[in-house]
Amino acid sequence: MPDRGPVHAFRQVERYIEAEREKGRLGSSGSAHGAAASILGAAFSRAYLDVWLGPEVLGDHDDEEFVAGVVSTLLDGLDPRDQAGPPKE
Repeated sequence: MPDRGPVHAFRQVERYIEAEREKGRLGSSGSAHGAAASILGAAFSRAYLDVWLGPEVLGDHDDEEFVAGVVSTLLDGLDPRDQAGPPKE
């Protein structure tokens, strides 16, 4: 598949994540591919909901808050070690 259009954007985000890992700024758990898909998937979903269902569906969060929430969730929001008590089954 050619590295242009949406594919180029996806690969750029994936490469950025890999580069940050190499510099020691991101951990090695999970995949760069999965993280890139999560970030861009969330952005595409937000755009879709805004266009087709209207901005009221998204609530009062502006774009910066949305991105911060997605990135925060990816970085540490799903890490069970940050939660009190043992993991739930």
